[in-house]
Amino acid sequence: MIHATFNDPLLRTFLFALIVDLLLGVLAAVKAGSFQIGYLPRTLRDDLLLKGVPLLVLVAGSKAAGDVDIVIPGLDLGDLAAGAFALAIAGLAASILSSVHDLFPALNVPSKLNGGDQTAPK
Repeated sequence: MIHATFNDPLLRTFLFALIVDLLLGVLAAVKAGSFQIGYLPRTLRDDLLLKGVPLLVLVAGSKAAGDVDIVIPGLDLGDLAAGAFALAIAGLAASILSSVHDLFPALNVPSKLNGGDQTAPK
């Protein structure tokens, strides 16, 4: 079960996106001259512990429980893991787009995609 959990495509994709996000974020900070080594532990805590560990728990639970429904008929831990994965990847994708915008401003990434437009819609 442990091997199946860590071989799960959701976790592998999340870890790949996390590494890409971390590398692009470091490169963007170095380019901007604002890199501080102290930001790395906070970033790893926010992304790995607060997003990755809950995803790992849900994936492991779905592997252990199989297709057993929880509370709502048709809803199992695999569905919850997929939902958590979608939310985690959305956050990482926004961060990656922001770093790409910082590294390559000529690419003209729309500000709504790269986190630049933080105003509430009217």
